[in-house]
Amino acid sequence: MKPDQSATERDDSDFWNYCRTMEVPDTLREKIEIFQANGQVFREEDELFTETSWAAVMMGQRIPMKGHNPMADTFDPGEIRQEVDEMEKSIRYLVQQMPLHGQYVQKYCPAGTL
Repeated sequence: MKPDQSATERDDSDFWNYCRTMEVPDTLREKIEIFQANGQVFREEDELFTETSWAAVMMGQRIPMKGHNPMADTFDPGEIRQEVDEMEKSIRYLVQQMPLHGQYVQKYCPAGTL
């Protein structure tokens, strides 16, 4: 995708047709260019979206990264693997502690409590 093109391919309503054909604002074009160059996202202080949200939007719209931040090459691959493994263990533990969906709904959203 070129930064001056819309990422959306939807054409099922007037809204999406407008979004698909409108001129991309300069501020968004700049975000797209930086993301494509090295996967980075910069956030202004008053922006609603966090960096993580912007990255999810860019990847969700299939905006490709053509490179990465060279600083990433300075990290030790073994340390990165260990950190990711620890995150996975933590996530697995937390998921095991969570109630099933039905249990959660029954406890926090029982029918007839409106």
